[in-house]
Amino acid sequence: MTTRAHAHPGAEPASLASAEMKALAQITGGLAPALSDLLTVIRGQAGVLLDRADGDATTQEPLKQIHTAAEKAVCLLRQLQIFSGEQTAHTEITELNSLITESARALHQLLGDGIAAEFRLAADLPLVMADRAMLEQLLIILALNAHDAMPTGGRVVIQTDAVEITDAAVLDWPGGRPGKFVVLSLEDNGRGIAPEILPRIFEPFFTTKPAGRSLGLGLATAHGIVRQHAGWMTVRSSIGSGTRFQAILPIAPADAVAAHAPGADTGQHSGNETILLVEDEAGVREFIACVLRDKGYRVLQAANGLDALEVWQWHGPRVRLLLTDMVLADDMTGLELAAHLRTENPSLKVICTTDYQRAALKRFPDLAGGYHYLQKPCRPQTLAAAVRAVLDGQQP
Repeated sequence: MTTRAHAHPGAEPASLASAEMKALAQITGGLAPALSDLLTVIRGQAGVLLDRADGDATTQEPLKQIHTAAEKAVCLLRQLQIFSGEQTAHTEITELNSLITESARALHQLLGDGIAAEFRLAADLPLVMADRAMLEQLLIILALNAHDAMPTGGRVVIQTDAVEITDAAVLDWPGGRPGKFVVLSLEDNGRGIAPEILPRIFEPFFTTKPAGRSLGLGLATAHGIVRQHAGWMTVRSSIGSGTRFQAILPIAPADAVAAHAPGADTGQHSGNETILLVEDEAGVREFIACVLRDKGYRVLQAANGLDALEVWQWHGPRVRLLLTDMVLADDMTGLELAAHLRTENPSLKVICTTDYQRAALKRFPDLAGGYHYLQKPCRPQTLAAAVRAVLDGQQP
């Protein structure tokens, strides 16, 4: 006999005491930059080598394990950043189907060879206002949760739909409200969640795994992400038959959609422009340069603001894009460097990278206009897509 249960979080998960939350934020803030740089190199270079392995199983399998472990470490770091308040939503017009497609490779690797993934993406899906990195994190958390629910293998269905909830139908969407929405669903055929546990799964630090195996922040973080996007989540589970999570997100306002001008996306994100890359961590700098060169760009490198000014002196007229870390090793910030270079070339495109989303947007309000933001660590395809979009005058 199977038991079916349905849950919908009606309020924010229980918060930590303010002192504990402050301590968590301090620890996360102190560790994030170093861990982010390390994971950028580990995950990034493993991904590059996987692309070059050409079907050699003896090489690919260890690289897959390294890459998957790094993905999980990035997931954990971002959970800590989101839950401690170090990362908040920075929304822009987003095509959810495109984001899922770009994340498909990472999702397949996280699920493993024993779990089949099926994608059912609705045609003509409305756009949403979303933080792409956060929605990617949501997908990864739900995929990891499904993986843990199917230790002997199984199937996952990732689906998108557009729905209009009327006043009469709102009771069919517990915890919801009338309006037009996009629904992201992830359903597995795993062991399911016991009815007595289901109401607690979004509580911070709640876990049924053995001590040391989980912090219990995954689903609490997923819930928090959806709430930051003005949406809500539902869960339906049957013991022995599986679980379905749904994230319901409001569609983007009509004026934002009208202002959005998507370009043709070939998926290659290549080009031949000259890019000035400024990054004080040598391993991260070499990884980014490698990704961009593989896409055909000419990359000029600098370790800090002063080096960048010297490179600019000789090559400035050819530089189309400045890709700079927000915090550099010398006294000059990335935005100060960008402002200086734009006095000489007002049309210079700028992308700023940082580990601290909330702190960056608070400390550097100019990010709200004229400059673009990219959170570290990011995947090669995310980096390449952002560079191509900004060079083409679009939102990354």
